[in-house]
Amino acid sequence: MRIAVLVGLLVCTPVLVVAAGCEDSTDAIGSDADTDADSDSDTDADTDTDTDTDMDTDIDTDTDTDTDTDTDADGDSDSDTGTGSDTGTGSDTGTGSDTGTGSDTGSDGVWLEIEYDGAYSCQSPGWSFSDTPGWGAAQWAMEGDTWPEAWDVWDNLEVISDFVGDACEIGSDGSLQVMIGLEELVSYDSVTVRLEGRSYSSTSSCYYDVYNPLTDCGVSSSMAHDWVVHVDELDLDSCLSIGAGVQAVRVEPTSGTLALTKMRITIDGATW
Repeated sequence: MRIAVLVGLLVCTPVLVVAAGCEDSTDAIGSDADTDADSDSDTDADTDTDTDTDMDTDIDTDTDTDTDTDTDADGDSDSDTGTGSDTGTGSDTGTGSDTGTGSDTGSDGVWLEIEYDGAYSCQSPGWSFSDTPGWGAAQWAMEGDTWPEAWDVWDNLEVISDFVGDACEIGSDGSLQVMIGLEELVSYDSVTVRLEGRSYSSTSSCYYDVYNPLTDCGVSSSMAHDWVVHVDELDLDSCLSIGAGVQAVRVEPTSGTLALTKMRITIDGATW
């Protein structure tokens, strides 16, 4: 009986040892399996994250390419086509009417004027002329000259400073004449002489003749003595000689002294 129990213990003991060893082995396998599983899981997660990152980067990079390329394409192509309208069809045809003839079509006629404001002698007045195409200073000038002249006939005139301004003082023993030539004049209607100034006296008027010495044609008139500028318009009718190269309009006092500030000669209805 004792022998049988002992044999039974001897036989069962290795089985327990073996059983115990089996359990340890199983635990070790389970531990390794868990470790591998976790490791693989982490690796896959990281891989997906990197993949998404790269995809987003590429998408954003190409988004705005060539956005402004065509925006200004039409900016310089509107009208710079080389089809401008400078076609050479202007109206300068060379058919101008500069034929050597002319006429006074203005309402003021053809005129010249002398003025003594700022002048230093009666022979050096200021000059002005009507704006008449084809008739200027040269056409008024004496034959061979390019400008009309003012002459102190007896060399006894002077410029004075009067109440009405600078004036040429012309006494009864003096004469002022504007020398002109009308070689190019073909015809005219009338001539007007306009004088401005006053009698250089405190008590009496000045009397004078205005005429063309060449034709001995003219008129007589007078100017008052009060201290204002007086204007005297005189009609010399046809006293100028058409085509004459040397003639004049003379102002010659017959009584008293004239303070002359301006003088204008106008030819109305002139043709040349």
